[in-house]
Amino acid sequence: MSSYDSLAEAELLASGGAAGAAAAAAAAAEDKAAVAAAAAEAHKAQRGFIMPYYRLLRDNRGFRRLYAASFVSTFGDWFNYIASLTLITSLATSRGTAISIYLVLRRFPPLVFVPLVGYLADSFDRRLLMIVSDLIRIVVVAVLLVLAMIHKASLLWLIYICVFLHFSFAALFDPARAALVPQLVSADSLLTANVLDGSTRYALLFVGSSVGGIVTSFFGIQVDYVLDGVTFLLSSYLIWRLWVEVPLEGDPGYVALADSGDNTAEASLSSSDVEINLGGRSKDSAASNDGGDAVILGISSDEVEEQEHAAFEYSPSSEVELMPFDTDVESGKRPFDSDTSVLGKIKGGFAFWLRNPYILALTCIRSLVAIGGGSNLLNILFAEEVYRFSFDHDGSLTLGIMYAVVGMGAFVGPNLVKRFTPPHDQAREVAFIGAMVLMNIGSYVTASVPSFYVFLLSNLVRVAGGSTIMTMGSALLQTKVPNEVRGRVFAIDISLFTLSYTTVVVLVGQAIDHLHWSPFKVQLYISFAYTGMFLLCAPYLKFFSHRDRPIR
Repeated sequence: MSSYDSLAEAELLASGGAAGAAAAAAAAAEDKAAVAAAAAEAHKAQRGFIMPYYRLLRDNRGFRRLYAASFVSTFGDWFNYIASLTLITSLATSRGTAISIYLVLRRFPPLVFVPLVGYLADSFDRRLLMIVSDLIRIVVVAVLLVLAMIHKASLLWLIYICVFLHFSFAALFDPARAALVPQLVSADSLLTANVLDGSTRYALLFVGSSVGGIVTSFFGIQVDYVLDGVTFLLSSYLIWRLWVEVPLEGDPGYVALADSGDNTAEASLSSSDVEINLGGRSKDSAASNDGGDAVILGISSDEVEEQEHAAFEYSPSSEVELMPFDTDVESGKRPFDSDTSVLGKIKGGFAFWLRNPYILALTCIRSLVAIGGGSNLLNILFAEEVYRFSFDHDGSLTLGIMYAVVGMGAFVGPNLVKRFTPPHDQAREVAFIGAMVLMNIGSYVTASVPSFYVFLLSNLVRVAGGSTIMTMGSALLQTKVPNEVRGRVFAIDISLFTLSYTTVVVLVGQAIDHLHWSPFKVQLYISFAYTGMFLLCAPYLKFFSHRDRPIR
């Protein structure tokens, strides 16, 4: 071959290589543009106050079942709350002590059983745990119904035992439910699901207690207990339907599905007539038709095994990519599950929580919202002693207006943040910290400006910030924490919230009764507590979320 031919061949290869590189670059740019367009479309689909929730409930059968079960179960809890409180105060000779014991028994189980509850939520099918929790509470409610019919003061101790058992199994239901949501909802829809769930719970806080009081007044506490048992029966039935209709990973008939246009996917397997409704989270690309129908992904067994050892399932639009877990080569286990004994898995859950500053900060900041329990207690004093209308003889109308504003703030805050926050972790963290600032501002204004209308506005701002922290923090935890340890983390999160709430309520009561502080002074010290937790925890979110730091 001549030198001329060699030169020509080299030029040809070079031009071919350049063309190939150019084609690859063009394809990469096209893919990037497509991903960006898909992310923008996903964000657009999540905007709005009503339609995102409607689409999520309409198209995602699994979440629809879980949401309905949680709704009726929480609604029934308020029937039980009113009935049990009425029954206990009617039998006790010392009403104040009886109410205190009842409130302690309500808050005590999440603190005592957090290690066991977290272990169960990560070791057994969460749907089964929720069904068992509902069925056992039906039995407990039946016993309470019998005790209400007997109505003897000598059996008050047995009523206390039933209350303790009731909330012990409720402590099992909530972490299992929170850890189950990411298995049913795609990453881009997690915030929508959490805002819907949080808004509903706040609404039930006022509607459920009101309906329970009305039922008790007109029909008696026995009817309350019957209705409570019916709600638990309905909840267990809905969870059973979820179990039958929506296979999760590890169930027979499970197939990984891609996200559809509305971030949910629903398909049917003709070979087995088993309907599947799951949000897909695979990193593999998948085609979808113009109608947004889900397409089953082709994933090899090697790819599935590789994905099972990933740190967690990322949102496709997430800008935060943390490194994978360290995995023991011989055992194939991650550090928090290297010891498979009950005590070992409990210790592994706490070790995971303590070794990850980002997760630790999220849970601590969410517990900060519980300090608002002191502010809610102060609302009663503000209504009776400070802002009571002249024609409102007992302050009940004033308090009702205050709680209406609280409910409005709880609904508006998360919805506004969801509407205007881009669907990636960095933006959500900024919104999270912004909500902390709002909560601080609202609390300080409440403590310093003695005007009823300013009080209402500052309360709205405070609660809007707090409810945003709860919903946004829940979505971030569900995204960051891997499925294998998610139940233990949420059990710790709920126990921290309960501990903070109980502590601040006791301290507020002591400050008012024994130190004789005014509601304004108590609110000011609550504001100091908000600020202290903010300064302590907020830096961890920014400093640790964008490092290449493994979640272990």
